[in-house]
Formats: sequence, C-alpha cells, structure tokens
Amino acid sequence: MGTNTVIAIALVSGALDKPLFLDIALVYALLNFLLSIAFSKFNVEHGGVL
Repeated sequence: MGTNTVIAIALVSGALDKPLFLDIALVYALLNFLLSIAFSKFNVEHGGVL
C-alpha cells in the first residue's frame, strides 16, 4: 500500500508540476522503508519470525 501511495503522489507531482510533492513522496518512501526495517528487527528480537 505504501508503494502505491508513493507512486500516486509522484504522478500527481508530475501532473501538477509541483516538485514539492515529489519531495513528500520521497520522504514517505523513506519512512515506509525505515518502519519496515524496525518492524522486522522488533519481530525477530522478540522470537516471532514471520
């Protein structure tokens, strides 16, 4: 779902010619990546491997 949101924001950025929206999409993608790493680390450390 996060990837779809990033793509949608990037497409809106291109359509409206607003580079600020592209920056927002990049920050959102970075946050999604960091949260997935944090969740994986938490899950492995507490004994539950998906």
